[in-house]
Amino acid sequence: MEENTLKESEQKYHNLLETIQDAIISIDEKWIVNDWNKAASKIFGHSKCDIMGQPITIIFPEGYWKPHQEELKRFVSTGETRIIYRTVEAIGRTKEGVEIPIKMSLSYQHSANGQHSFTVVIRDVTEIKKQSEEINKLSRTAEQSPISIMITDSEGKIEFINPKFTEMTGYTSEEALGNTPSLLKSGKTPREEYIKLWKTIKAGNAWQGEFCNKKKNGVNYWEYSSISPIKNSKGDITNFVSVNEDITKRKKTEDALKRSER
Repeated sequence: MEENTLKESEQKYHNLLETIQDAIISIDEKWIVNDWNKAASKIFGHSKCDIMGQPITIIFPEGYWKPHQEELKRFVSTGETRIIYRTVEAIGRTKEGVEIPIKMSLSYQHSANGQHSFTVVIRDVTEIKKQSEEINKLSRTAEQSPISIMITDSEGKIEFINPKFTEMTGYTSEEALGNTPSLLKSGKTPREEYIKLWKTIKAGNAWQGEFCNKKKNGVNYWEYSSISPIKNSKGDITNFVSVNEDITKRKKTEDALKRSER
């Protein structure tokens, strides 16, 4: 009965190991790989059959693992550590020799026979780095733009505004970031318009339209907005970009013409 329970537990652990998206690698105190999951093969290109019994240094650029080796040796002999149970940024190397940015954390197990083994958890952050670089490029361009620009995350929380946004609305970055665009609502734009907007952009499509918004000082103003989704390489929406033009003067002129025609 106990043997069956143990086998079931081992099977559950194995299933979890194989379905998780992070690379899970077990090594002994001589840095030799003794376990390797599917995610590790996907990230680094080495099959489990090929990598077992190999030193973990094979998945790092030459010389990159050395400081970690020294740190683990120090831990084994003294119990002191600066990297165990901490997540660090590092560089990995695929089977094809391509260097990739990763985040890595280490934990250890101490067996009954006095031997140490380590578990290395690795996450490929290539896409995250690319997205960050794209956002930074867009941000630098937006800083110089004569048009108000706002970037939100996929749930609508503001992550960036440019100086023109502050000039137009009166809200500084400190006041706007972390909020949603609803802080600009004047109550003059129909709720149905916001529902239509959100439905359109969440479906991955661009939306254009007019809003009657309210500045920080309480003054209403009109703006024409073009809102577009930003997607990653998998097609998932990561951000929305809103480009906004103050059309208050135009709207006032239109209203004046309408009144004169009555």
